[in-house]
Amino acid sequence: MDEGQSFNFMKHFNNRPTSLKVELLSIPETNSARNSYVQHDVSIGEHLGFRNLSYSVKEGLFKRSELIVYIMLVLIIRSFVLENKQVLYEVNGGFLAGEVTAIMGPSGAGKSTLMNILAGYTTHGISGELLVDSKIRNENLFRKQSCYIMQDDNLQPLLTVKEAMGVAACLKLGSDVTKEERQTRIDEILKALGLWQCRLIKTKSLSGGQRKRLAIALELLKNPQIMFFDEPTSGLDSVSTKQCILLLKQLAQEGRTIIITIHQPSASICEMLDHLYVLAEGKCIYQGSVKGVVPYLQESNLFCPAYHNPADYLIEVAAGEHGEYVDLLVSRMGNGTNHDWRKMQIGDESGMQSIEAIDKMMRNGLVTPVRSPTSPGFHWALSVVIDWWHSNVICCNLNFDELCQSATDPANGVIFGPFFLLPFTIFSGFFVQLYDVHPYMRWIFHISYIKYGFEGLMLAIFGYDREKMPCNADYCNYHYPKIFLEDVDMADAVYSYSVIFLLGLIVFLRVLAFIALYLRIQLRR
Repeated sequence: MDEGQSFNFMKHFNNRPTSLKVELLSIPETNSARNSYVQHDVSIGEHLGFRNLSYSVKEGLFKRSELIVYIMLVLIIRSFVLENKQVLYEVNGGFLAGEVTAIMGPSGAGKSTLMNILAGYTTHGISGELLVDSKIRNENLFRKQSCYIMQDDNLQPLLTVKEAMGVAACLKLGSDVTKEERQTRIDEILKALGLWQCRLIKTKSLSGGQRKRLAIALELLKNPQIMFFDEPTSGLDSVSTKQCILLLKQLAQEGRTIIITIHQPSASICEMLDHLYVLAEGKCIYQGSVKGVVPYLQESNLFCPAYHNPADYLIEVAAGEHGEYVDLLVSRMGNGTNHDWRKMQIGDESGMQSIEAIDKMMRNGLVTPVRSPTSPGFHWALSVVIDWWHSNVICCNLNFDELCQSATDPANGVIFGPFFLLPFTIFSGFFVQLYDVHPYMRWIFHISYIKYGFEGLMLAIFGYDREKMPCNADYCNYHYPKIFLEDVDMADAVYSYSVIFLLGLIVFLRVLAFIALYLRIQLRR
């Protein structure tokens, strides 16, 4: 992008109206205010850009690993086995504050890669410049001003909506915000996003649309300027999809920069988007308004059939279904430096007029209804006991995985966590008992946290001089609970030891995980 193009691009930016500060305001109960999901002002919009951006990865028999034990092996093999695979080829572009930008393209075009680079999740193998308001961006500051909402929201299933917001508020808002201010902010966001009525519902009972809104609400607590969404409409029905896009438009109209990846939007959804950025073979073949797609293609002798979705036709062209036009379109678009087609903006009055109707449906429970399961009496008590047992087992199993998310990365934690877990599972007293193992291996029993959890549970049920168990058979080997405990090598076990060991392990693992995270943060700085 030369100086003249950069000047024209920023001139186009500066002509956009500036709005207010990035603060959430109380939402009065009026029709006009109710239509605004989140009201705040931005004194100056954050315009995200990139120049001559390229990305390549190592590809071959072996993949690069961040584990320390493989570093030397990787350094030796990379020069002989691995080869570079180019994913992005010096692409350019700019995304305006106040707009919903959709990154599109066929499979393998590089849209997810571009999104990860722009969001700061991919940092290696990159060349080119990442910009904010035409200046090289400060990565540390950018992370504080942006958020990335994944396709899988990973919400805590057993927390209510309000509890999830409370935990996120404590983590995101800092100690200088009082408890009353945090609660006020939570209530305002829940009311603004139509989640107030389901604030006491557990997240596992929410519908798909409500989960998407809750994921957005959790990030709005820190009031980000730039928001990235990976396939935000995935898994939603047509009504919920339209509702989601309308919500994103409202967030954009309050001054935020909204960037999403979307696979194949319908014609009605496509018309609601402000800006398209289309990739093919790692290069930009179009960036501009939805209204400009058809005339842009016509100038290259590509005629979209009547009553055909222009976005679908553009993806077909990018995939090569209508001939070899990718190089021509890349040349005409200047690989993203041409911003002429931004000017052909499409009005979305019909879409924005439907916000009130969608909002009314949400308030009346007609959109994404919640069906909270009920279970009376004994079934409820039994489910509580089962949730308690499962949660303890799951939390113990995940502790070692989390220790590996802390020391390396999430992928390695998922892969190598079970290797640390397996010995403790085998030597827990359930599969193999103490005196059946070689004496040199018995020490693992004494440090197996699963053994202490299993032992404590057995003692709570069959210990403390429990009376004889009922039996209608002629002979019952375990008529006396004490005999059962002797057969599983728990006759001399002490319940308090199990409790002390598990509590101590929880404290130890949390301290160890904190140290690992602290060291990683210090290394990044």
